[in-house]
Amino acid sequence: VDLSERLSERWLLPMFGFPTRSRYLFHHALPREAYPWPPPGVVDRDLGIAVSEFAPGASVVKDKALHTAVGIASWEPRLGRVVPVEDPLGPRETVAVCRTCLWLQPGGTGGEDCPVCNEVAPYFQHLSVAQPLGFRTDFRPQDFEGSFEFMPRASIAKISPHEQGMVGEEVGNARLLRGRGSVYIINDNGGSSFRFARPRRAGWDGLVSVDLVEGSAGSRGLDLPDPDMDSVQTVALGAVEVTDMLLVGLLRTPDTAVLDPLAVERKSAWYSL
Repeated sequence: VDLSERLSERWLLPMFGFPTRSRYLFHHALPREAYPWPPPGVVDRDLGIAVSEFAPGASVVKDKALHTAVGIASWEPRLGRVVPVEDPLGPRETVAVCRTCLWLQPGGTGGEDCPVCNEVAPYFQHLSVAQPLGFRTDFRPQDFEGSFEFMPRASIAKISPHEQGMVGEEVGNARLLRGRGSVYIINDNGGSSFRFARPRRAGWDGLVSVDLVEGSAGSRGLDLPDPDMDSVQTVALGAVEVTDMLLVGLLRTPDTAVLDPLAVERKSAWYSL
């Protein structure tokens, strides 16, 4: 990741005029020309959307053709040439996530259960979250016939406040915290994460999805190389963004109110609010 991009995403430089969070799905062929860039054979999405729409097995329709994402890959122009990015999975971090109460903690907790609702695996997990630099297909588009397979989507955005730098205030019965925090959008493949590996095929740049190779690649007509199982990396796909936050809570909860969000009807009310 470029230094300017890292500084702007962390709000140390203005985002305007600096690299964006766009990610490309390369679907036409290996890029050969450094100009124009990006090459014509790509589809671009914001990273928060790309971790779902470009996840292995997901398909994108373009020009009446179906392009299926099969792995992680990125290229960049350099001195008039196009070179593959050595580590296309991008930056990684460990995150503890609870799928029941939506609690999230960067760096993990070391425990095996959620400190908020006491949930355990598989609904409470320590995930290795990667922010991919790009995605690729097998460069073999298929005719679009009106439907394609559904793939696991990213969960709703979760927040991680930077509590040490937040300022608190009390207004009436409300407790307010304002400051900065991180927003996490994570696609953990339905709790199973994704497996990627180096390909055992010369000229196949990037990382191939092991799950697709071992699963539905043949039945879906995908041309995938055998993965080098000694190089397998298991990660969830994610997007992390720093932003301003305002947190509102109650100082005193009325005895007649039940605010536990785990019940379906109360969770719906909180989402609506």
